[in-house]
Amino acid sequence: MPREITMLMPRMVTEDDLMDSLQAVDPALRVRWTVDGAIIQVVDGDQQVALSMEQQSALGSPHEIWRLLPGHHVARSVADPEHRVSPDAQPVWIQAYAPWDEAGVTGVRVCQALTDLVGGTCVPQDGRR
Repeated sequence: MPREITMLMPRMVTEDDLMDSLQAVDPALRVRWTVDGAIIQVVDGDQQVALSMEQQSALGSPHEIWRLLPGHHVARSVADPEHRVSPDAQPVWIQAYAPWDEAGVTGVRVCQALTDLVGGTCVPQDGRR
């Protein structure tokens, strides 16, 4: 079973955000789309999968945040409507999966770089940030 990673973001993540995060972690990382675009895979230079990300989903209410990440600190820009990045910004969550090997460590680093860039929260299955 892969490691699950939950990301909560204050706004929709763009392709540029993802590409900037890949470059920050390792310029050799690339993206490929699978399942008719439903899954984004991040692969290394050897085409080994480091991360699989589902499409982002809107957070309908603050209660969903606590359902997704009970007991975890969540960025104010996600959890508090008064601290949104813009009045029309819609917080989203992204579920991702990384293998429990060295490639997976890179995948987790990509998630952390992405949430740092956008101002979100990243919680890997093992609970470490």
